[in-house]
Amino acid sequence: MKPRVLALIAIGFIGAMSPVAQAVPITYDLSFTNGTDTLTGSITTDGPIGGIFEANILAWSFTDTGPTAFSMSSASPNFIQCQGAGGCFTASSSTLTFDFLSTTHLDPEALFLATTNPLQGLVEFFNATDCQPEPGCVNVESFTTESQPPFWFVDGPPTGVIGVVSTAVPDPGTLALLGIGLAGLGLSRRRQPN
Repeated sequence: MKPRVLALIAIGFIGAMSPVAQAVPITYDLSFTNGTDTLTGSITTDGPIGGIFEANILAWSFTDTGPTAFSMSSASPNFIQCQGAGGCFTASSSTLTFDFLSTTHLDPEALFLATTNPLQGLVEFFNATDCQPEPGCVNVESFTTESQPPFWFVDGPPTGVIGVVSTAVPDPGTLALLGIGLAGLGLSRRRQPN
């Protein structure tokens, strides 16, 4: 057989043996402001595009820099409630969205709480039915006092975009396969008689 044919067969075999497109974790950066309160943070998913469910959330962190400041993350003992028929969020390769305009009770809804002692705070995403005033909102509560926790909220953006990808990371398997293919073509070209 010709070297080029052998190289193409080898590349095809390696491609067939490699795992089917594995998802790469994606981190979405978030930022919300209401008056003197600012909430920043991130949510890291296991990389699927489409509906994001509780099992897809690998890590998260939130920091409230307002008068009732707190910081919490999934590194502490934590509780996540992520519900909705299609997941609590929808992910693309560049954005994370929440359906603030939904009028179905708690569909979707997302709650993040670090169960440290004492409790620091919580961040909750509500749709138009479950947030007053409408439309949907991001509710931030700080447990800095024993009485009713101070809270603030910000209306959900009409686009529903709550997070953007900070940096895109290429899939290492794809890069390796491309490198093997180019090396194979280079070898086949080199071995050809003039």
